[in-house]
Amino acid sequence: MPQPALLGGLMLEGLKRWISGHPDEPQSRVLSQWARDRGHVFKTVRDERGGVVECRNESPGGVRQWRLEWGRPQRRYIPGLELRLREELGLSGDVQILLIARSLADKMEHDVFERYTEAMQTHVDTSMPEEMRWLAMFPKLTLPGHKPLRSHLQLLCPIPGAAEAWISGELGHALEAAYAIGGVLHGDPPFLMQVLRGRLYLRLSAPELTPALLDGVNSLFALAASRARADLASVAQPPEPHTSGWHSSAPTAWQSLSGLHPSADAPPVPGPGSKGR
Repeated sequence: MPQPALLGGLMLEGLKRWISGHPDEPQSRVLSQWARDRGHVFKTVRDERGGVVECRNESPGGVRQWRLEWGRPQRRYIPGLELRLREELGLSGDVQILLIARSLADKMEHDVFERYTEAMQTHVDTSMPEEMRWLAMFPKLTLPGHKPLRSHLQLLCPIPGAAEAWISGELGHALEAAYAIGGVLHGDPPFLMQVLRGRLYLRLSAPELTPALLDGVNSLFALAASRARADLASVAQPPEPHTSGWHSSAPTAWQSLSGLHPSADAPPVPGPGSKGR
């Protein structure tokens, strides 16, 4: 049996970790160390594997703030553990773009087809995540000037020219590098980026974390955000056609991990008995 002094030491060490927010789980420790090394704020998640990083960078151009979460997936189509990033862009809420891994899009379309044919449904299920509805709603575009990406990614947007302007050039080249050997998207993991309600979102299946993965995903996300501000600031569009009867699925676009107080603009976390997706 452990001696009282040893028990006291273990309890004290556990209390210190709880106060400091230093997690016990190895992968969470990778995330917390990465956050501290880069001057960000790491938060543990009560009764959950994973963590949240409140990120902030200051530069001559101003202050940039974004949020990174890693933990259990919020979407059923993401297997294992999910890395999520979100940033306010200050764009018009009319701008809607989905860039999604082609293999993931194919799986989602198959799942939606089975869901409706098996249930003999004739109307849209409004509980379905927006990105799944978009696959049926929005036109599929050709990735401009980046032929190697066409086998990996699918681009959807209802505004002609807007998404192509965002992806062409610097961001397209960064995505090509991400899919190359050693890149953060090599091997075609489930992945998407979405411009929605003035924000940029990124979701990636990430069962294991490394500093290189976190740096690579953050660099890609930062570039996507920068290009979106530059290329999409003047974009506006009319209301979506044929959607007057649809309810917004804003609470499913992003939710705070349980155990944390959500930010003022974060949608509410589903209550007990609900199935967050």
